[in-house]
Amino acid sequence: MNVSPTISCQAPLQRRRGLVQKANRYLLRNLGVKNRSIEEVGVLPSVKRFSYDYVTDLQIDPNAPEGLRRLENSITASFSKHR
Repeated sequence: MNVSPTISCQAPLQRRRGLVQKANRYLLRNLGVKNRSIEEVGVLPSVKRFSYDYVTDLQIDPNAPEGLRRLENSITASFSKHR
């Protein structure tokens, strides 16, 4: 059997920078915010990182009564996955 694990190596600075950039992309595409800061340190960047790195235990399910179902374990939201 041949197993090839996939791993991701990121320094904390790269992760912070990536989350700020992804949050900025979301702000532009979904909310139309044009003046987005690329600062990585401070209160606003921390809010961006926290809000974009989102974990949930809900999943959309059209067959569920409310349109959502609760998962057994929490997962990273699809828009927040590291790509």
